[in-house]
Amino acid sequence: MKTFLRVLIVILLPAAALAEGAGARYGNSGFSEQTTNRLTWTLTRGVAACRQALPDVYRYDCYRATYADAVKDLKFNRDYAPARAVLAQVEQALAATITRYADPAAPRARQGFSRYRAIRPEALPAAREAFVAALEQAETQLLRSPDDGRGHFQRIAAALETNKVLLRSALLRPHAAPIQWAGLLPEGRASAGPARLT
Repeated sequence: MKTFLRVLIVILLPAAALAEGAGARYGNSGFSEQTTNRLTWTLTRGVAACRQALPDVYRYDCYRATYADAVKDLKFNRDYAPARAVLAQVEQALAATITRYADPAAPRARQGFSRYRAIRPEALPAAREAFVAALEQAETQLLRSPDDGRGHFQRIAAALETNKVLLRSALLRPHAAPIQWAGLLPEGRASAGPARLT
């Protein structure tokens, strides 16, 4: 019996250590600067990279994927649940836009391991308005959500405001110099290069 208990302890201790490590990684213990910084980086750099890498008609599916990444990153973090719910609403609004204005005749654009759907060119103004409206609603909800008093949700709301600025600058300055690739994409995607149509 003692031998069995020793074996059981040897088996369970590494599993407990792994679970503790996973909890630290996903921030289950509470709000953290690391989690907030990673999330705001995903949102701001992701949207900027979509603008740089893809033609206009493919960007909205790329924006959707960026918000999906942010939602997924918060999956195991109860403290950020209000932010996760708000970002999921933005992702759903983008998915609805893509479904509504899809261009079935356009090939998919491939960027690294991802493939993006196109919307119809004439739908771009409506798509932009819908995205901005979703961002504004999300900002309002975030600013009303309590955190630990260190402004985590306010910083996430500021990242959404940055996304709105990027959208407006694309509209006002369509021929502006392209954003540099360096540092815009998460590690492993930065060297993916320009999008290809498939």
